[in-house]
Amino acid sequence: MKMNLKALSNSVNQEIKDLKLALASMSDRMPDPIDAGCVVEQLQSLQNQLRFKEQYASRLLVAMKKQNNGEFGYCDDCGTDIPTERLQLLPDAPCCVDCQSIREYKSRAA
Repeated sequence: MKMNLKALSNSVNQEIKDLKLALASMSDRMPDPIDAGCVVEQLQSLQNQLRFKEQYASRLLVAMKKQNNGEFGYCDDCGTDIPTERLQLLPDAPCCVDCQSIREYKSRAA
């Protein structure tokens, strides 16, 4: 399966740049005391979005490396094909649904 991970990665990286610009512009302004709580909440929201997008971009880089090596679309844990539908929804998915369920179970048990 061939996916255009590079275009997706470029899009995510642009979103990261936009979020950083938004954060910088908000950090520079001094809110009046009445609006300070709203500004802090907006800053935290932007920081959370940025952290999520940066993690996603990192996972996409891993997926692109796998694609270049011919390893994309195979489960990291059991080696079976990851269903096309799953990859269309989660192009950064490292494993099949069954192995992901096992990972999540183990992380909850730990």
